[in-house]
Amino acid sequence: MELAETTTSSTSKPPLPAAWVERIFEVMAAVYGRQRLGTMFDGQEPDMVKKVWGRALAALPADAVAAAVHRLPEQAWTWPPTLPEFVAFAREQIPPAAHRPALPVPNRRQADIEIGAQKAAALKAAVSDRKDPRAWAHRILARHAAGDSSLAPISIQFAREALNKPAFGGDA
Repeated sequence: MELAETTTSSTSKPPLPAAWVERIFEVMAAVYGRQRLGTMFDGQEPDMVKKVWGRALAALPADAVAAAVHRLPEQAWTWPPTLPEFVAFAREQIPPAAHRPALPVPNRRQADIEIGAQKAAALKAAVSDRKDPRAWAHRILARHAAGDSSLAPISIQFAREALNKPAFGGDA
């Protein structure tokens, strides 16, 4: 039994029509030259190679195979693609799914919705209830204005700088 007869596609589709496979090889010969195409498959039965290609490509959408053949001249390949390379290139031609259905809305109880709303409100309150990030500077300057002599001069300086207050003058 020949290898081509034992090679089947995973989808059990019939092989591509022989005329299509022949056209693929004609385009490759035109793009890469018959010498390179012949060298690539040297020692192989041409009919056997084409049968294997026809069966392997049958697993792909015909549009993708046609697009791959059409785009061969655009590729910077110096040699014709091998079967795995051509299959990968043809797969790249398959357009992405335009629409993927969304998952169904989960079954939620009213109590779950209310708990979620309470948690969201608590998070919102925690975020919006932020304190003044320079409150420490206000406290230090208030202590200094009240006559607290335990403050280090550098603490007073940093507090003034944080509040953009002059080092000497007006409000302490």
